[in-house]
Amino acid sequence: MKKNWLVGVIGALALLGLLGIQAVSAQAESPFSISLRRDFGYGNGTSLQGRLSLHLKGDSAQVTRVEYLMDGKSMGVLTAEPFSLAFNTDDYPAGGHQFTARVETKDGKSYETPPISANFLTADQAQTDTKAILLPILGITAVAILISFGAQALMTRKSKTSAVYQKVVYGALGGAVCKRCGKPFSRSILGINIVVGKLERCPHCGKWQITTRASTQTLAEAEAELEKQYQPAPAAQVGAQETKDLLDDSRYTDKL
Repeated sequence: MKKNWLVGVIGALALLGLLGIQAVSAQAESPFSISLRRDFGYGNGTSLQGRLSLHLKGDSAQVTRVEYLMDGKSMGVLTAEPFSLAFNTDDYPAGGHQFTARVETKDGKSYETPPISANFLTADQAQTDTKAILLPILGITAVAILISFGAQALMTRKSKTSAVYQKVVYGALGGAVCKRCGKPFSRSILGINIVVGKLERCPHCGKWQITTRASTQTLAEAEAELEKQYQPAPAAQVGAQETKDLLDDSRYTDKL
């Protein structure tokens, strides 16, 4: 009697195990899955807030009906492509949720997709998280801008002390021509990148401006004009100026 009872228990356990394996196998063999997309709002990993949408992955041409479920409860039924369901997280409780879909095909088969998870945030939580992310970024950006301004201002001061013409050496970023003084200069890696160019300071006149990479011809023309300003005056002009200075000095001496 005990032997028969033991055999019966073993047989029942084996049957349950077989059914469980078949169920897992059937679920793993599902040709469909779903994805959750953030259309508008806050997102950080699986933590989401705003407008979202569920999408079916697989051969949708064979699908006749899709029912999306959240935590086992129906969210909506779709009978036509693209089988996407849009919703707003504010319409549902905050916290963790699990999503699945029941898919029916033209051949009469029914499938359940593997679950996916998401954590819904309230609008206040999303705002708090956004600030926690943005404030350090803004702080680092502000420090970088200040360093860039200070470094460029220091470099400008140093270059102004030179009274001898030095040929401009352009780096990997090329050169630019100042919009105020018309003199060429090498674009600095310290310049602040913005959409339309780099915010830089002219090392000649100190003007802050947005620069773009100038052509080789434009730089050559600007260099030629700059070199002229450093060339010494002709001898005749120098002699005339010295004579004028001597006359001015003699008049001052006579008055004494």
